[in-house]
Amino acid sequence: MRAAFLKILSRDKDAGFSLWKGRSVLILFSIFLVFFFSWGFSACSAKRFLKQDEAFLVKNKMEFEGDVSFRTRRMLKQELYSLYKLKPNENFLWIPKEWFYYKLQDTAQSSKFTKRLRSWEMKQFGEKPALLDRELVERTTRAMKYYLQSKGFFKAEVSYHIDYSDKEGREAIVVYEIRPGPLYLVGNVSYEAVDSSLTKHVRILESSSLLQPGKPMEGALYQQEVSRITRYLRNQGYAYFQSRYISNLEADSS
Repeated sequence: MRAAFLKILSRDKDAGFSLWKGRSVLILFSIFLVFFFSWGFSACSAKRFLKQDEAFLVKNKMEFEGDVSFRTRRMLKQELYSLYKLKPNENFLWIPKEWFYYKLQDTAQSSKFTKRLRSWEMKQFGEKPALLDRELVERTTRAMKYYLQSKGFFKAEVSYHIDYSDKEGREAIVVYEIRPGPLYLVGNVSYEAVDSSLTKHVRILESSSLLQPGKPMEGALYQQEVSRITRYLRNQGYAYFQSRYISNLEADSS
């Protein structure tokens, strides 16, 4: 019985040693992977391909100023995101796609097979570098401002500044400073007709207006109302009535 017990104990000890050995190998392999990918990422840095006055756009940020609720801020962030004229490049396995773009450019001395292979690799992994372009940034700024004004933030202002995430000034972060201002809502809506023959129709149009009190005074909603009025009057026999006969929106903030 003692011999059998010692034999079983010996087997358990060997199993424990094997388990410890396996874990050690796994830990060493994990450390190796960390160093390998760290080295690979630094070796694959695309900054060395940049010209003297160039920088990559690595991030876009929005900073809201003024009294803006959390809900409004979150909603506007989602809507304004689509207005970026320039967005950062994506990565493939920790390697920036612009690196593939630069590395796969030179095919002058390559065979047809190599050219086709690099063309395929470019489509799969490469991406045209997102270089900082102040003109595109300014276009984004204007687009954001016009969008906010069309949503009822008539006094909205948008500006920007550029930060850099590295000492060399090669990785740019564009920060858009957004000041929406007050949201204008529809208050009392009144319709006036210069031609007395339109008075009857104007009263009907006013009673079914799309501009309901309490709703945000959006530019798109106003254009829908103009189209509705124009379509209605044409159907009533005013075939040549044009939307330009309707005066621009007059807002009273008092």
